[in-house]
Amino acid sequence: MLAKSDGHFCQVLEGRVDAIKRVMAKINADRRHTEVRVLLQEVSNVRLFEAWSMGLVMRDDMATEMRQLHETGSAEGSTLEQVLERLMEPPGHWHGRSA
Repeated sequence: MLAKSDGHFCQVLEGRVDAIKRVMAKINADRRHTEVRVLLQEVSNVRLFEAWSMGLVMRDDMATEMRQLHETGSAEGSTLEQVLERLMEPPGHWHGRSA
């Protein structure tokens, strides 16, 4: 999932560690991406988003939280998990689909 708000992006990636490392290397090498910050990195033995496929979520209603995540790695008044949960249940417009 890729969420955009007011020029800030937040992306959730899931997969094998080696695959995620390759994707992150490409993202970091791409000049269009600046100030990349990993907010959460966890290992899981089960897929958490198996019913999802890539989609873009427009979240202008979360501009403050997205800016704070980008600038500091946290959102004032919300845990990272709470912000991610809100991103995963968007009231806004999807540009993509869930499987």
